Amino acid sequence: MTLAETRHEAPAVPQMDAEEAKRARTRRIENIAKWTLPVVVLIATIWLWDRIVVWNEIPHYLLPGPGRVWDSLTTDWEILFDAMLLTGRITLMALALAVIGGAGLAILFNQSKMLEMSFYPYAVILQVTPVVAIAPLIFIYVDSKVAGMLLCAWLVAFFPVLSSTTLGLNSVDHNLRDLFNIYGATRWQRLT
Repeated sequence: MTLAETRHEAPAVPQMDAEEAKRARTRRIENIAKWTLPVVVLIATIWLWDRIVVWNEIPHYLLPGPGRVWDSLTTDWEILFDAMLLTGRITLMALALAVIGGAGLAILFNQSKMLEMSFYPYAVILQVTPVVAIAPLIFIYVDSKVAGMLLCAWLVAFFPVLSSTTLGLNSVDHNLRDLFNIYGATRWQRLT
């Protein structure tokens, strides 16, 4: 073969077998479906919502249709935006307080079984009490509306943080605990 003949030969392209081609096709379909299916479900839900309101002649003060909701969003945007900012601020502050308080209390529970046995039942009682039932009491006794809303949001977020962190800290592998004891690790070293 001469040098000119070797230049014209195309490099060998690896061929996909049938199973690999099927997997590639499935991946392409999943990538497309990952974005299109949620959009289709959203459109179908909005259409069904509108049809339920129209077919059942539901008054707008009970269940507004999607068109009326959109109109309200566009015409009352300034008021709704301010309310959204307040809600977001309260939510983030309540989450921060719940994480600090819940994780801190979970660490105390992890360090002392007596504390956990003493106070964890009260945390459970706090969780199973509906916020709707105690919110009026909170707003009666707390003068600031923002502080009352913050307290209500904190009550909702506190227990999941406390219980998840307590479970996570208590489920550390016992072999690691034994290893720390063998090496004489302090409580702080075991915790970190």
